[in-house]
Amino acid sequence: IKVTPGWKAGTSITFPKEGDEAPGVIPADLVFVIGEKPHAHFKRKGNDLVYTARISLLQALTDCTVTVPTLDGRQVPVACNEVVAPGYSKRKRGEGMPLSKSPASRGDLV
Repeated sequence: IKVTPGWKAGTSITFPKEGDEAPGVIPADLVFVIGEKPHAHFKRKGNDLVYTARISLLQALTDCTVTVPTLDGRQVPVACNEVVAPGYSKRKRGEGMPLSKSPASRGDLV
């Protein structure tokens, strides 16, 4: 089965009449359902990838840059030019999951 990048958990792939065969019985459909494995660094929210970074108190109170890994192995610098509080987030557009119907487009890295 060729799994397209960006498919979400629960996506079904159906092969009509490819199930068990027996004399006088119409073969059933063969259905595969996509599941997701947990990732060590990211959580998926729709087409967005959420990355949680731990920073020191000094970094939180001063300007800092957090380096975030991507699924394709690059390192994306994210500048935090303001005081960072718990729950703070920044968004990098176009660095998330590929969209299954438009592979050139991507969700965001949050």
